[in-house]
Amino acid sequence: MTRRRGLALFAVGFCALFFWLRATSTFARVEARRADAVAVAKASGLDVAEVLALLDLGEGRTPTPELERVARRVVAARRSHGDLGLAVAAVFGHDALVQQILVEESERPAAERFRALPEGLVATRFLTMVGRYREALGSDE
Repeated sequence: MTRRRGLALFAVGFCALFFWLRATSTFARVEARRADAVAVAKASGLDVAEVLALLDLGEGRTPTPELERVARRVVAARRSHGDLGLAVAAVFGHDALVQQILVEESERPAAERFRALPEGLVATRFLTMVGRYREALGSDE
């Protein structure tokens, strides 16, 4: 009897933990806003996975109008910086450092050098999440 009760309590605890983790998952919160991401992607010129990754940087809580503004700024920064990771980093507060590194090096080495810096974490996370969302989307988008 005690063994069954222990197993039942374990199962209940495991299920509660699973549902709590699912409810607090940034990835799930971002994927729930896929329709917003599709609309923002069409309006901005980014692809859906890139917009979802921008949403992920805001933990899925960025309001759609703000997301549209950020996406447009990323597109503009991408035109001037070339590399998508550098563009995102510039938009998220590291523009002066990105500009300095681009003056010293060409685009590809600059991007690699920037991502090796602590300030490059935003670019690294963004690009990692773009890959993850592209994989999750598969051939849908």
